[in-house]
Amino acid sequence: MNNVVLRLADLKDLELVKHLLQLYAYDFSEFTGADVGAETGLYQVMPDFNEYWDKLGSKSIHLIESEGQIAGFAMVKHKQENDSQQHVLSHFFVLRKYRLHGIGKLAAFRLFAAYSGEWGLCQLDSNVPAQRFWRKVIQAFTDGSYTERYENGRVYQSFSSK
Repeated sequence: MNNVVLRLADLKDLELVKHLLQLYAYDFSEFTGADVGAETGLYQVMPDFNEYWDKLGSKSIHLIESEGQIAGFAMVKHKQENDSQQHVLSHFFVLRKYRLHGIGKLAAFRLFAAYSGEWGLCQLDSNVPAQRFWRKVIQAFTDGSYTERYENGRVYQSFSSK
């Protein structure tokens, strides 16, 4: 578990991330009901995917590696507002093989520590496993100093990282 590396993706990782997004969409379809395209057999790529590569600095993708193998990814949106830096964890995915081994928690801790400021993330109301995971991770990272609200079918958490 200690051999978890979080590295910033670059353009050479574009195809890798696209492939991982298919696995993410497949897992997530349990909660969204999304279908693959009839002609391609692939899930639709998220509408703002190219912005993660075009708007470097305002969006970032981090690959999660464990024991030298790809274990998942994290996608973050960054913005400066007034005097504070704000970060939104828009997508987080750990391959099934690496779940329940502490890899996601360690990757999340490293991600939150890498960017100081205000953090926000959310889960679909129907995605109870993700809600349990994030409550546990955020509770541990912040020592219980976070807020949570329910709005429009989603559970939102926010906290600070120093």
